[in-house]
Amino acid sequence: MVTNILSCVILGGFGACQKKTETAKKDILLVENSIPLCVGGGASKNVLKNITKPVFRTAIGNSHLVITTKSKEAQRWFDQGLNHLHGFWHLEAYRAFQQVLENDPDCAMGYWGIALCQPGFGGDDKSLWQEAIDKATALSGVVSPIEKDFINAASTLVKQGLTETTLQVFRKLYQTYPDEPEAIAWASIMLRQHEKEESQQEATQLLEKSLRRFPENVALMHYYIHVMELRQEFAKAIPVAERMVKIAPNAPHITHMPGHLYYLKGNYEKAISAYVKAKNQETDYHISEKIPFSANQNYVHNLHFLAVAQAEAGDEKAALETATSLANVVLETQPINEGAAMMLHYEGKVLPAWVHIRFGEWQKAVAHLETLLKDSQRPSQHSLVANYYQTLRLYCLGMQAVQQQRLQDANQYGMELSQLMQQYEQQGATKQATAEFKSINETYDIMNMMRYELAGWIDNMDKTQPFNEAAWKEALSLQSAIKYDEPPRLMAPVEEQLALLRKFRGEQTAYRQAKQQALQKRPNSRLIHLI
Repeated sequence: MVTNILSCVILGGFGACQKKTETAKKDILLVENSIPLCVGGGASKNVLKNITKPVFRTAIGNSHLVITTKSKEAQRWFDQGLNHLHGFWHLEAYRAFQQVLENDPDCAMGYWGIALCQPGFGGDDKSLWQEAIDKATALSGVVSPIEKDFINAASTLVKQGLTETTLQVFRKLYQTYPDEPEAIAWASIMLRQHEKEESQQEATQLLEKSLRRFPENVALMHYYIHVMELRQEFAKAIPVAERMVKIAPNAPHITHMPGHLYYLKGNYEKAISAYVKAKNQETDYHISEKIPFSANQNYVHNLHFLAVAQAEAGDEKAALETATSLANVVLETQPINEGAAMMLHYEGKVLPAWVHIRFGEWQKAVAHLETLLKDSQRPSQHSLVANYYQTLRLYCLGMQAVQQQRLQDANQYGMELSQLMQQYEQQGATKQATAEFKSINETYDIMNMMRYELAGWIDNMDKTQPFNEAAWKEALSLQSAIKYDEPPRLMAPVEEQLALLRKFRGEQTAYRQAKQQALQKRPNSRLIHLI
């Protein structure tokens, strides 16, 4: 969610931010009403140009749906693709569904599967997926009622996106076929994506009821974890996650998933273990299949989460090594919004700087950002990304100036930061019809929270003056408006900087309170315990 704040009004300095009435209540750049979900094994469409016959993989899931085909091989590859879809391994799903059509060119559900690979590929060009679902619809005259309903639901999703109409269509699937785990699985993950609490609750109840009937169904288990990670009682899903990995040990994203819950619990060592296992699986896959790492969103997402977990565990060396390996992933010549390119630009390339920031190493973060700004792999058309790097650099310079009590310099950096944000907002507003828009919004949130943290320090460096809460209220309000993100959108909770400031001012009660609030956000964080 993005706030409706332009640059701070400078009244005697950057720190004197004036509160805007719409703060954290209204989006300047309206995005779809969905909750972030790790996309999984997405890929650049460039990879599809040289598609080869895939390896048939075992121990990746246990989904099965009888489809209309005379080919046993088509049915076998369909189930393979179906399991890859539920494991968010979209490139392998695409390859499997191509095998379905190789064995039965008139298989409607083969085209259905191809259409549902779209979330993993991204991009603004939806023609490939729309053509696939149109082909499935054209061939649906001879299929079973359940196949026809599945095709209709997918057609609504591909053409309309996640609308209320789409939710109703998927809801009808599980109501019409209450004994079919596939109908339940697809309905539950769509409900999970909707931000309304009623939809979240419906998905939770549906999955818990269904898992009592189908306790070993990997698709239901996977989606239950994604539903529960949004809820305070997320720990209920840990036994499910651990059981799921034993059933489908060869699906990298399934291997990765328990880490989400371990991280939320504050068991960073267990999270790290899960992410390292997934990384090893992904690495072997890319090397053996000769697929570029930059083609795979899941690889990027897993390394990002690994570095964040290593940082919370206090292992700066390991976190930097992981972040650097991610930042060094070579980008293909592909659009920014395809495959993992967007994640690499907005998250991966900048991650070493965030690790340095997490450990209070402002100058090292600046050095990494300045190197990035000279990087030949960052095409000039990605000016929004460059703006983000420049903004983060100014934040680091400002925080370093605060630390050294150079308030005039800190003020100047803050004003420059606000000016860059204004440019970013104006340019970002022109991208509302693109797949990049979600990343633009999320990055704007980060910029805003950085700006308020810096302003909050500047406003309160004079210990003889009463504490000015204005900027901190804005930062905390914006942070609370972000319901869930994976990994967290901020490398450290706002309360951590607030605790450090309170400690600097000698305000022990307020310091302990802020520190405790930070630990609620990051349980057992060694870094927060040390402040």
